[in-house]
Amino acid sequence: MLTIQRVNPLEVAESLKSLFATESAALAAVVDRAYPDYARTGGASWVGVDSAGHVQLNVTLVPHEYDFRGRTVRAGMLANEVAGKNYRWFFPAVSLVKQLVRDVSREVDVDFLCADPQPTAAAVSKAAGLDELGAMDRFVIPLTDVRRPCAIAARAYSTALRLRFGLGAARCTIVDATEYDLERFGSP
Repeated sequence: MLTIQRVNPLEVAESLKSLFATESAALAAVVDRAYPDYARTGGASWVGVDSAGHVQLNVTLVPHEYDFRGRTVRAGMLANEVAGKNYRWFFPAVSLVKQLVRDVSREVDVDFLCADPQPTAAAVSKAAGLDELGAMDRFVIPLTDVRRPCAIAARAYSTALRLRFGLGAARCTIVDATEYDLERFGSP
């Protein structure tokens, strides 16, 4: 039996890292690297806690603000849907996401929820009441890697793209923060 609750992810950080480590060390590192910012900006985690007090299910709400037609809209991005080995089945995950949706629906801090789930988690999102309204695309280019062969391959790839499209290397300019014109980012 799991107890589903909303928590500040920093209060259960060690249990989250233990759960995330079952997926990958990189995911576990996200707790230390990104979760303090999530918590500081209003993010939270919905967790399923077992009778021993260990987090067995997690979905994190990450706040984002977007400029839409001249006004700011607030999104809650669902991230890091992770289930412990004994809880990797449909109904516990659906219950967790449904509780998140109920809780967030009562608040005025979020205008909409969005998610970019893995295919297996997409069924959970749909069963919890989320509808697919559109798709968000991500554009990525590998720049480097800590493993030397992968770093060389990433740099060769980005160089080949620049040569193919006739683009020069990116330039870096250092500007004092007190002199930077923030109005450049006033609209997307």
